[in-house]
Amino acid sequence: MITQGVRVSGRCAACGGQTIRHPEIGDVLLDCDLLIVPGADLRMVTCTAATGSSDAGKLGLLRVTGGRTATALP
Repeated sequence: MITQGVRVSGRCAACGGQTIRHPEIGDVLLDCDLLIVPGADLRMVTCTAATGSSDAGKLGLLRVTGGRTATALP
């Protein structure tokens, strides 16, 4: 899971950007957007990395590994 052990640095003020520190891959710079559903008390924050950036590569790695550390084969 991406959020396990993650520390957020800075605020997502009306969104914008923030840096998270993941225990396995380190700092990841994310762009955040706040989505609001009109007529409902529902808000969703989406966080993405710039296409082609090293941060996007880190998110891709998390997607594949689920944040688990590789272990050596016996």
